[in-house]
Amino acid sequence: TANPIILNSIDASGRAGGVRFFVSGQYTDDQGGIKGLNGQQQRRGRVNLDYDIRNDWRISFSTLYDQGTTDNRSGGSSNGGIFGQLLRGAPGGTDYLAVDTLGRPIVRGGGAPLRGSGNGGGTFLYDMSMLVDESSSNRFLGSIQNTYTPTDWATVEAGISFDNRARLQDSYVRKGYRTYTISTGTNFGNQQANNRFQDAMNGSISATFRRQLRPDLNAKASVRALYDRNDLTINAS
Repeated sequence: TANPIILNSIDASGRAGGVRFFVSGQYTDDQGGIKGLNGQQQRRGRVNLDYDIRNDWRISFSTLYDQGTTDNRSGGSSNGGIFGQLLRGAPGGTDYLAVDTLGRPIVRGGGAPLRGSGNGGGTFLYDMSMLVDESSSNRFLGSIQNTYTPTDWATVEAGISFDNRARLQDSYVRKGYRTYTISTGTNFGNQQANNRFQDAMNGSISATFRRQLRPDLNAKASVRALYDRNDLTINAS
């Protein structure tokens, strides 16, 4: 099927008093070209602020939020991969949209001695109604940066940043999933879920001193302290 890729974005920038700002938002929807697949959707928003507290002191804020969903299905089924089914599928004229009296798509479009044996025997729309495999993610980034220049020969900078990521993947096979041969682990349905959380934070403070000792000699000294932390949690079932 033909699905358009939707790309939407909006942004604004300007100044209000001593504050400079930039704001933006984006939305992307790419459902792909296979009927029944949801593809990928992405939403993103950003806010940046710069504030001049004084002529020699500036503070900056930056934030970003990103949220996305992805359909991990690639078509096909446990009875064969989508490329085998497309290239070595059922004979011409097979109605891949046909369903049985219970509303289920056909599970097999070919087979010995028909064209479509092996990994081309299944139908590539079966998983669209019998399998769910989706992942969703959220990410937030934030940072604050201070720059202080008390004299023309000294600069002090301090900043802190935070990065939070969360991802959930959920997949399940509906009860009654049909296969060529008996497979209790599949025919009776199953479910898997896993999530991943990651928090990262870092901070820094630095001081830089500059001096012209002679017309042909400049000196520079820097002092810096850093802090970094990263926590990761993974759960699966």
